[in-house]
Order: sequence, then structure tokens, then C-alpha cells
Amino acid sequence: MRVAWGWRRPKRRLVKLFAGTKLFGAKIINAALGAGSTVSLGYELVDGTAGGAAAALIAATSTAAAARTESNSALLLVLAVFYITATIGGGPASGQLDAVILFEHRGTL
Repeated sequence: MRVAWGWRRPKRRLVKLFAGTKLFGAKIINAALGAGSTVSLGYELVDGTAGGAAAALIAATSTAAAARTESNSALLLVLAVFYITATIGGGPASGQLDAVILFEHRGTL
């Protein structure tokens, strides 16, 4: 996924994945987005119920300088339809962010 963002909202939905998806890991490759800015990678359920986590894949990490950050989270199996989300914290951020998600759709049967 590649997006160029001028940040107005702290959270963006990057992609929708389906029930029964196994998440193996993720990485973020970013340009220098702004002094004091951070980004985390997680997920939220499409139906809005509790169960997602804003930093499930990558905890808040500094994006003040160009970097590549890889997930060290355990394998996740999500049994509901969900979005992968990126959440910005700290100072304002603007620039290029690439998110690479490693997943396998297994279904719910």
C-alpha cells in the first residue's frame, strides 16, 4: 500500500481484509514526516465493535527521520472483517508512507 498523506485526521484506514485472515507481520517504510511525529499500525473491525488495536502490528515509532520499521508482533488471526489502520501521533506529519502487510486469507470455516 502506498499513500501520500497531508495529515488532517490522526487515523487512516489503509485496506479492508476479510474474516479469517491471518496476519504474519508488517513493515512501514517512511520518509521524514515531521519533527515529533509517530506512526503506529494496527486494525479495527468494520462493524465498529471492540476487538481491534491501533498498535497491534507496530507500536508508535518515530517518523521524524526516514526509516524502515518491522513488526515484532505475534501472529494474529482475525475472525471478523477489518481494516488495517495507520495512526499518527505527536506533531504534525506530511509525506510518504509505505505499509507492507504479510497475510493469508484462511476463511472462517
